[in-house]
Amino acid sequence: EVFNNYTFRGLGNKGVLPWKCNSLDMKYFCAVTTYVNESKYEKLKYKRCKYLNKETVDNVNDMPNSKKLQNVVVMGRTSWESIPKKFKPLSNRINVI
Repeated sequence: EVFNNYTFRGLGNKGVLPWKCNSLDMKYFCAVTTYVNESKYEKLKYKRCKYLNKETVDNVNDMPNSKKLQNVVVMGRTSWESIPKKFKPLSNRINVI
């Protein structure tokens, strides 16, 4: 949905949203910002590497293991300050403020 700035007279005031944030919203936010399909990424990366080296890809199951991938969450200072201390930093994500 689209709304304009005049709907609520702003998105937040004194660190408070103009609507109530429930646990379902938080679970959805967590799921969206932490989900990474590593197998899909690793297969593409492996095939690209083989292509650049002009090698044929016989079996993607022979791929070497690499570091765990993470998403990045970018937020402003006031958004960061509005997060309760017990949830900082947001786990399983790279936090950029």
